[in-house]
Amino acid sequence: MAPKASMGRPARAASPPPLAAKQSSAGTLGNICLSCGKDHLPDSLHYCHECGYPRIREVRWFIAKLCMGARMTVQTNRIILGPMMPFIVADLGFDKVETGHIMSAFATGYAFTQIPGGNVADRIGSRLPLTLALLAVSIGSVLAPLVTDAFGKQGLWMTYFLMGLLEGPSYPSIGAMLGKWFPTEEKATANSLTGTGGSIGGLVAIGIGPILAERIGWRLTLVLIGTVSMHFSLYWFTKSSDKPITCSKVSADELKFLKERGVKGAMPETIQDVNGEKTFPWRLFTFPEVWAVCYAHAVFNFGRYFVYAWIPMFYFNELGMSATSAGICMMCLQVADAMIEFTAGLQADAWICDLDERSVPGDKRSDSVLYVRRVFSCVGFIGFGSSMLLCCLTRDVVAFTASLAIGKACASLHTAGFKTNYLDLTSSDTGTLVGVGNTMATVASMLAPVIAGYVIEHYTWNYMFVLVFCVNLSGFLVFGYFSSSSSLDEADPDKKVK
Repeated sequence: MAPKASMGRPARAASPPPLAAKQSSAGTLGNICLSCGKDHLPDSLHYCHECGYPRIREVRWFIAKLCMGARMTVQTNRIILGPMMPFIVADLGFDKVETGHIMSAFATGYAFTQIPGGNVADRIGSRLPLTLALLAVSIGSVLAPLVTDAFGKQGLWMTYFLMGLLEGPSYPSIGAMLGKWFPTEEKATANSLTGTGGSIGGLVAIGIGPILAERIGWRLTLVLIGTVSMHFSLYWFTKSSDKPITCSKVSADELKFLKERGVKGAMPETIQDVNGEKTFPWRLFTFPEVWAVCYAHAVFNFGRYFVYAWIPMFYFNELGMSATSAGICMMCLQVADAMIEFTAGLQADAWICDLDERSVPGDKRSDSVLYVRRVFSCVGFIGFGSSMLLCCLTRDVVAFTASLAIGKACASLHTAGFKTNYLDLTSSDTGTLVGVGNTMATVASMLAPVIAGYVIEHYTWNYMFVLVFCVNLSGFLVFGYFSSSSSLDEADPDKKVK
């Protein structure tokens, strides 16, 4: 009889291979459990005896932590320009038009290279494209002050445009790497760890960046962040690996586990893999579920970048707060984001295991995966949208911030929803799919501040809050109806995939 999961505790996987003999954890990456934190011998190779959560002894969890660091690095270097702009404007005297033009530079370059970058990651692996992206943002942050002093606003714009252009492949490359390292029942946890790195990066940029700039100036702040990022870039290059089967540190037991669960990166390359066409996977985009996940990503970014771009102005103009106080409130949102994002994947994977244990013979495993993906993202859309409606009802600082924090916490559930759904749909072309979806999301993130400016200027803030709710409601309907968790790698476009 399969073991039952207790309340709030995930069930262990139904068929992890048992250890032939219990071994000491000495000389390994450790038997530390992600949940209970204990270092003990498990009753199976991959799941904690105390609480059922996956352990981090295996190399794939080290890869997930590396991806987490990569996301933190690129997000810190990307977002840091916003908190630095008040200091740059005070120093160099840019007007609002020039400031807005500079702030758009990174996103402009970023939009061009996500699709080709993801396609390259699918073909040659993620390690090299992501290394290039990490070095680009690191070196760019170091050089930005020098270029700005030499060439003014044009030099600063060009620096961040090139940083965005070269950093574009990072997000799809990470998606492609996770797709080659993790089985279905662990994808949400791995994706949550990676996404948490992005949230922490934003927290570093928003919270620590201004403090450093006040003490050492904006130039040295950028140089310091870029220098630290370069050290991580080199560490990433020396420690990362494209897939399990080519990684010398992966044990035979772990490789067997991944093969049994159909992880593509653990399989030997076939003749088709080596000699097959290295072209864009047009067939993939004939499926409605692919466009559903891409649309969900665009909806998510529309709300997210409205908050990043305009809510600080709401605190300043509507609530009469200082820039420093507004920054503290924005930090609260990032903390809520990071906390929920880290735990969402653990709970999602635990829920999938629990549903699989309770299922009757003959049920499709993908049904439980799809159910969990839909619940997490649909709650995310409705929760974030509802928080926008609550913002219409109050002009109290505490109530307004609490509403936004609840909304950001709900939005963080997407890490186990549509963001992990990318990894469900394909293992062969994950990078390309994520690249297309994130390009659509980037367009949405560029449109949101522009649309918000028009609506707020000609109507009121409440109209914009209602608009964001309606956009999130459309994401709830589209993803809730059209999404799928079945692999499309061998699917027939003429047949409906559930």
